Amino acid sequence: MKTNNPMTKEEFKKFCKKYMFEAYTDIKSNGKHAYYRNLPNWPENGYVYLWSEEDGDNVTVVYVGKSGKTMKDRCIQHLGGFKGGSKKGKYLSDKIVAGCNKGKRYCIYARLSDKKTIVDEEKISMCDVEETAFIKKLDPSWNKMGKKARNTV
Repeated sequence: MKTNNPMTKEEFKKFCKKYMFEAYTDIKSNGKHAYYRNLPNWPENGYVYLWSEEDGDNVTVVYVGKSGKTMKDRCIQHLGGFKGGSKKGKYLSDKIVAGCNKGKRYCIYARLSDKKTIVDEEKISMCDVEETAFIKKLDPSWNKMGKKARNTV
């Protein structure tokens, strides 16, 4: 069953509480590319994260990703893409810049993924599986459009 996307701010708050997503940072625009307001140092590895787009009273999850390392490391990778280091990164940056120009606000929420023992190996992060599940649940438009855009650029 898909979660309503967009959600009201209250629905999004309940969603985050249910799935233990916490606010990580804001994504801003300098008019040319996206950047982060700050990057907290969450030391653990293996996160799933959401990019939310706030437009008035509505919140839409526009992108779901995973971080096999720390959140800060993954965001630094995105920052390189935002500045033109990758087609997907540039595409996402352009979407954020356009949204910011319309008064929209972008934030990252993250949750530390579960860890399991698999084939006798302990503490294997489930971030790959959780990313897939949250993409299926939320159907974020930028995950699909980013792939399409990369194939047409």
